[in-house]
Amino acid sequence: MSLPQKHIIFVNEYPFLTGGTEYYVYQVARELKLKGVKTTLLYDQKHDPDDKMRSAFDGVFPIVDIATQLNAIDDGVIYLNNFRDPKLIKSLIKINKPKFRFIHD
Repeated sequence: MSLPQKHIIFVNEYPFLTGGTEYYVYQVARELKLKGVKTTLLYDQKHDPDDKMRSAFDGVFPIVDIATQLNAIDDGVIYLNNFRDPKLIKSLIKINKPKFRFIHD
């Protein structure tokens, strides 16, 4: 069974498998991709993605200007995960796209 065409845009600080959060993002993206859901990862440009994390997504990009990058994407749901930068969060609030945030330890 395939899902209707969707696009999930993950916003996560680390683009490599450093802990439980990143492993969760990796697993979810991998499974969604297998079901035909387009997945993109936007990450903190201070870090470099590893090949395993990159393999789970259709696109992997550093955050340069989050508003410009997200507004350039026609469709998609923004999934903010493990990012605590108040400036980034304020920018996301202004973007007219569905979004949700996973808050954990």
